[in-house]
Amino acid sequence: RIPNDKCRKFIESLPSSRPKPLSETVTASHEALDVLNRTLCFDPDGRLTVELALQHSYLSGLHCPEDEPIRGPLDASEFEFERRKINMDALRREIFLEVLNYYPAEKRQQFLDEQQNGKALNISDYRLLNPGESQYDDDEEGA
Repeated sequence: RIPNDKCRKFIESLPSSRPKPLSETVTASHEALDVLNRTLCFDPDGRLTVELALQHSYLSGLHCPEDEPIRGPLDASEFEFERRKINMDALRREIFLEVLNYYPAEKRQQFLDEQQNGKALNISDYRLLNPGESQYDDDEEGA
C-alpha cells in the first residue's frame, strides 16, 4: 500500500519485528493508550480520523462540536507542483506565490504584472514525476 517504490523497498528491507505494547513504554491510562494505539497506526485506513479521535472518551474534555471547524478535502490542484519535476526557480516561485496569499493586494498586482508580461508560471510546462521518482533526485532536468 506504499505508492512510492523507493520507500516501499526500503521499508521491506528492514528486519521484521513485533511492536512492543505501548503500555510497556508509556505510563498512561487505558483510555490514553487506546487513543495512542488507534492514532499511531502505520496504515492510514486503520487510523482514527480527527473527528473520531475528538469523540473518544479520553479527549472528551477537549471536544466541543460548536467550536470545531471542519471542511472538505483540499483541492488537489493546489498541490500540482508536488507531482511535477520542477527546478529550483520554479520551487522558489511556488513559495513566493504561497506567501502572497497573505498579501492580497500584492498578489493581485503580481497577477496583473504577469498577465501583462506573459511570464505567468504554468506548472503543466513541467513533466510529471515518474512512479517512485522524487523531485529531489539529482538530475539537473526541470522543465
